[in-house]
This record gives sequence, C-alpha cells and structure tokens, in this order.
Amino acid sequence: MLKNYRFILATWILPALLLFYACGQFIHINKSHDKVVSIYEIYETSTEIVNSYISPPSKPDKEYLQHEANAELYAQFPEEMFNFMKMITAEWYLSIISMVSALLSLFCAILAQRFCLRCRDMVGHSEDGDVSLFNWFRNLLGWTSAGHLLFLIVALLTIIGFDMLWFSFQVKKNEGWEMVYIVGETLAGLMGVVLLCNLVKVVDCLRLFTIQARVLCAIPLTEREEPQLWQWLRTLCAENDVTLPDNIVVGINSTYYSTTETLQLKTGPRLVGITLHLPLRQVATVNKRRLADEVLAALRDIKIISPYDEQDLLTPWSSLELNMQHSGNRLKRHPLSDALLNPALTLCSLFLGPFSRAINESVQGQIWTLSSLTIKNDAVHAAGLFSSLRYLATRLTQQLPLSGISA
Repeated sequence: MLKNYRFILATWILPALLLFYACGQFIHINKSHDKVVSIYEIYETSTEIVNSYISPPSKPDKEYLQHEANAELYAQFPEEMFNFMKMITAEWYLSIISMVSALLSLFCAILAQRFCLRCRDMVGHSEDGDVSLFNWFRNLLGWTSAGHLLFLIVALLTIIGFDMLWFSFQVKKNEGWEMVYIVGETLAGLMGVVLLCNLVKVVDCLRLFTIQARVLCAIPLTEREEPQLWQWLRTLCAENDVTLPDNIVVGINSTYYSTTETLQLKTGPRLVGITLHLPLRQVATVNKRRLADEVLAALRDIKIISPYDEQDLLTPWSSLELNMQHSGNRLKRHPLSDALLNPALTLCSLFLGPFSRAINESVQGQIWTLSSLTIKNDAVHAAGLFSSLRYLATRLTQQLPLSGISA
C-alpha cells in the first residue's frame, strides 16, 4: 500500500494540501468577514431604530443621533461597497466548505484503507464469515471511496470559486485589467467545468464495488469443441421432448441446473438464452445414464434466476474483479479519469487480495480431488462424452484468483 506513490498522493498528500490551503484561505478572509458582519449589524440596527419612530423626536438624545448618523452613512454606501461585502461573505462560506470537504476526503481515504487492513486480519477464519465480510466491507469500501472522490472534487471546486472571487477583486486595481481578468476567469472556469463533468466518476466508484451481473467461473462448451457431447444432448432432448439449451457450461458449482438468466463468464462472452450448467466434479464420476437423468431434470425445470449459493465467495469475487478489469482498461484511454479513479482501483485490488487466498483454499480441494480421480473415457461413463475433463479442469483452475494450482 505504501509503495503505490500515486495512491499515497491521491489519498493522503492531496487532501492534506487542500486542507492546509483551505485553512489559509479561511484565516485570510475571516478578519474581513468579521468586519463586514459588524458593519451590517451596526447600520441595519441603526436603520431599524430610526425607522421605528413615526416622526423624529423633538429633543433627540445622543443615542438617537448616533443611530441617525449611522443610518445616513449606510444609505450613502456605493453599490461597489455592497458588492464587496457580499463577495467577502461568499468567500467566507466557500473557505469553510473547502476545509470541511478536504477534511472529509482525507477521513474517507484513511477509513477505506483501515477497512482493507481489517479485512486482511479477519479473512480466513470461516467460509460463512468470509462471505459476510466480503459483502459488508464491499459496500463500505464503495461508499468511502466514492466519498473520498466526491469531497475531493467539492474541495477543489470551492477553492477555485474562492480564488475566482478574490482574483476578480484584486485584478481590477491594476491598469489594463480586462485582458488579465478574462484570461484568469476563463482558465478557472474551464477547470471548474472539467471537475463538474468528472463528478460522474463518483458513480463509477460505487459501481466498481457493486455486483452488477452474475459472473460465473465456468467454461463454455461449444459444438465445435465438444461435438460428441452436443450430439448426445440433441438426441436426448429429441427423445424426451425437452428444449435443447442454447449454451452448455461446465463449472465448479456442485449442482446441475438450467436457467434463462443472462450470465457473464469470467473469461468468456455473455450468455443469453437457455444455459445448462454441468458440475465438473460430478460429471467426472457418473455414468451416462445418471448424467442423462440429471440433465433432463434440469432442463424440465428451467429457472428464471440461476441458483445462488449464499456461501459462494467465488461468484461475487469474480464480479468485482471483472469490474476492476473493465474500469482499468477503459480508464487507460482517459488520463484524468485514471488519476481520479486510481485510488478506488487500488483499494479494490487491496480488498480482493485476502479473499483470493481464502477462495483458493476452499476450491483447490475440489481440483485436487478431481486430478486424483481415475477418469474413465469409455462408452459407459459420462467422461467419454468430453474431449478431456482434465483439460477443462486446468482451464477452470486458471480462472481462480491465484492460478498456481496444478490440475
């Protein structure tokens, strides 16, 4: 975490610098604001007191004369003076907003890093606990990373607004100020517009930690790659008057099922239509008759939403990793967006790291069990319908978080 200099710059140094600069702005403008507030209070109070009299008193006292003088002076203020006082008040509010925003940005960044460290210490005690931790901290990291970016942009916008107001007043004291004023305000305005447009990146931070689609760690079995399996399935469906699926996948999930839900494969295309899922370990150990019974039961009960194991950590992990890959590839073409979203991408990578090890510990047993089985590629067993179940197991292994497991 400490070796990622861009991450440190975005989460620690930049918010701290903005906070320091905003505090300087506040100290600079606070005295002027106090004077403006006192002037407003004195002359408005005097005006109200004088106007409260229906007619001037015949023998006015000293206090009334003072209020009358203040009211007359207040009425003689030029329009530029009122504009100046309004500008001081606006700068005072902007300096406070920039201080609070910079502080909240720094706080959200530190909190997100603490969440990642907390996950690293808590993962691995139990599978049930790991799933709860993943979902809980995933949501927290989404909001804290989005909050960090949102408050950072707000701090920058308010600082630019403060400087624009200050610059517009100071530059008019000099001769030939028109061109300097136009150039300065145009540059500041362009920076503000760019930052406003990049507020949508806050939504990208939330999406990065959101499970947007079911991502399966599975291998699609096309008719070109597995002609024998498809021919057998086509014959089976025709004999039993069952709908032929559009897609067949083999995965680590331990159940046979068919679904019409649109599924996204981790290293493959998005599947639409009817998808038949075959569990790799069960297929390797059953005969063709048992496989036919399981496949027919699955195709007769086509589900709208695919079965989801609440203790399955691999599926949500794959969804976040796919989000991170897509965001990283997309942001390489936009340097500014990459700079704004780099902290969120780094946090996502740090968050997924401890869960990667936990997933491999839970899944590698299935892979090793399969590699130790005696797979019979004959006319009786289901393995004979596939070109090579061991090769499919190797491809599935490569989709795991850490692919150093031999299959």
